[in-house]
Amino acid sequence: MFPRGSIHRLLALAPAARPGAWPRARRITRMPTLLRGLLAWMLLGFAHPATAATCAPATTPGTAPADWATYCWLDFSTYVDALARAGGQAFTFNLSDGSKLSLVATVTPASTSTLRAVTAPAWTGAAVGNTAFLGIPGKPILYTGNSGRVTITFSAITLTPPPGITGGSTYSFVAADGESTNGGESLAFTTNGGNWVVLDQVPPISGSTYPTAANSGAAFTETGVGGLVGGYIVGSLNPTQVSTTMVAGGLQGAMFALRYSTISLNKTLSAGRVDPTDQFTYRISATSSNTVLGTATSSGPGNGPFSPTSSFLTTQQSLTLSEVMAPGSASPLSSYVPSLTCVNTASGSPTVLPTNAATTSYVIPAISFGDSISCDFTNAKGATLLGIAKSAPTPALKVGVNSVYTLTVT
Repeated sequence: MFPRGSIHRLLALAPAARPGAWPRARRITRMPTLLRGLLAWMLLGFAHPATAATCAPATTPGTAPADWATYCWLDFSTYVDALARAGGQAFTFNLSDGSKLSLVATVTPASTSTLRAVTAPAWTGAAVGNTAFLGIPGKPILYTGNSGRVTITFSAITLTPPPGITGGSTYSFVAADGESTNGGESLAFTTNGGNWVVLDQVPPISGSTYPTAANSGAAFTETGVGGLVGGYIVGSLNPTQVSTTMVAGGLQGAMFALRYSTISLNKTLSAGRVDPTDQFTYRISATSSNTVLGTATSSGPGNGPFSPTSSFLTTQQSLTLSEVMAPGSASPLSSYVPSLTCVNTASGSPTVLPTNAATTSYVIPAISFGDSISCDFTNAKGATLLGIAKSAPTPALKVGVNSVYTLTVT
């Protein structure tokens, strides 16, 4: 493995080892700042409507903390460098619970090398994507094209709750080392929100070396060292502006997420089905609007658990967990005895959750920041009515003077 502390790593590493890396022979000479802005204006018109985007958690944690699923990594697949450098590119991230995250991404100075969005991990030696937070969808990393200094500023950060939800706007804006900060490099995050808090110290793919970290509260800085290094993930509560300055000796990257809470719901049968055709649909809904945030249906003859349905949540709101019989089932839901249990990996959370609740619909009054909740509906076949055999002759029941009636129990 070659050291990555200088610009020479561009020559030492094959492009295949650095996904998205540009071979030197293909680089295009940079255009003057005015021409770049003019082209962006001509191509995109006077107005710059917000670019629609999404966020998603990693698929597996690796070495990430227990609350890894509460990190919704912002997908910058629609990032346009010319827009960001010509006054800013507006983004609206449509989140799974109906919330919207809005921000404007501006890159300065306009004369530096082009930034682009790439997948995680950015290269084979990066910490995030290789050792922790594995399988992040989309292109969450904003990546430099070569050496130099560049600043990305996210301004006008606004989180709009789903319709019908008021209050509870606390969220954590997350910033992370998206590549590898080596000798001669640095990565600095600044915020106008709550002081930066280290959320995770992501180990390197080999060894135990980390960049030098300094945290003044409003600014968190990584100063690079040689060799294979780990990286840091930090969070700030409720900022409206976050800036990232990357000094790259060769290549450098940063990635970002929104963090609040997550909930998943699954289904288990404890003793099979009343009828082989019986299947179950289970849902997570927003109590205020009855909007379904996540739904799944059992399948096959097994007892489960089946595929979970989940939702990333960005606001303190009430949720309803429910189950119904899926279309085509022969039995009604009343043929089963339900039990709902939820577990929260966030220690000390005030969120009230059910344990063995005999219900097919349960309202969680409110979820809290940092909750990582998993729930399961477990159903047992209900008791069946048994025939009562007649064991002795039934005595006659006289009604009136000459009438005799016999009551027969079967």
